[in-house]
Amino acid sequence: MTKDVLAADAKRGAKIILFTDEWLSPLSAVAEHVFALRIAVNSNWDSFAPISALLEAMIARLSALRWPEVKARMEELEAVRRKLDAR
Repeated sequence: MTKDVLAADAKRGAKIILFTDEWLSPLSAVAEHVFALRIAVNSNWDSFAPISALLEAMIARLSALRWPEVKARMEELEAVRRKLDAR
């Protein structure tokens, strides 16, 4: 996804939420909310564990707060998946 595409989406009313590393993705310029997490660890590669943990915690909390809407959406997605699986 490019910055231009996200900027166009934001102009159409999309809420852009970015989860990124401490160096900030260029997409942070168009995001409404930016969660920048430190991902460096004492190894040869960076860890995405902090970002994954934050995402899981946010999903759990939002699901609890808005369960009726979440449940309905999940049921819609499962119905689509079942139709695709039936092919």
